[in-house]
Amino acid sequence: MPDRTPTSVNMLDTHREWMESSNLNRSAFINDLITEYRENGGRMDDIVRKYRIQQLAAEIESEEAAVESKKDQLQSLKQKRESEHAQQSVELNEAREVLADVPRDPTNPAIKKWAADIGITPQKLIEELDADNEDDGE
Repeated sequence: MPDRTPTSVNMLDTHREWMESSNLNRSAFINDLITEYRENGGRMDDIVRKYRIQQLAAEIESEEAAVESKKDQLQSLKQKRESEHAQQSVELNEAREVLADVPRDPTNPAIKKWAADIGITPQKLIEELDADNEDDGE
């Protein structure tokens, strides 16, 4: 491997910002540009194109990983929601049996306790119980 010496250069802020934000090996990029310029009379478009392809590929990979992460989060939230709905449904069925003869009053201690246990308001519990009675044809 050829000797390498750290060198600083002055460049436009926009170039520096672009290099800092890109996912490329800056030293290799600059060395390849200079080598291409010296050996092929300044045809640097292939080098620039090569690094742009690498940069785009890295960006795509990063974006795809982000999309996969969001898909996993979405699936997890959907599963949690379905699980909670299923659990709430089981609890509502149990409440229907226990509260069958209890007056439908949001201040009733039994209604308040069951609503709190299920995680809904007493009024919502009453609506659920009444909706079941309507569905049953009562």
